[in-house]
Amino acid sequence: MIKYYIFIALFVLLISCKSKQTNVVSSKAAKSLPFVELLSISHSNIKESNFIVIESAKELNTIYSTINMTRRPGYKIPDIDFNTHTVIGLFMGLKNTGGHSVKIDSIVTDNKETIVYCKEISPKDDVVVTTLITHPCFIASIVKTDKPIRFDWVK
Repeated sequence: MIKYYIFIALFVLLISCKSKQTNVVSSKAAKSLPFVELLSISHSNIKESNFIVIESAKELNTIYSTINMTRRPGYKIPDIDFNTHTVIGLFMGLKNTGGHSVKIDSIVTDNKETIVYCKEISPKDDVVVTTLITHPCFIASIVKTDKPIRFDWVK
């Protein structure tokens, strides 16, 4: 009978443990990649949640013309050498209040791919925020890579 109670206690203990998710690339060749923030705003005029990889000045101009659609003067389009750099954009989509943002937590590359770890920041329930429609975005440049770029969320 005591074995039965010990078994139940161990079982309850095991199922109550929570594991913490980590963002670790298993390859030993993985390394961190630096990035340069180009723009972080709450009103991008891009209403759909999306991650994009921008590899030409034409694509960058298109994104900035959408962002600057309701601004006078608009944000200056950064001068990027697309032979050596790539631009990545994180778009959070339409939000009903202020206080939301998105950012890059880290970028890791290995032999197979480059992973952009993104972090969504939302206001806590007890925080007073503006009642305003927003569409946050974060745009950054990285050194050009020939590997596929994957986006993943950090909790």
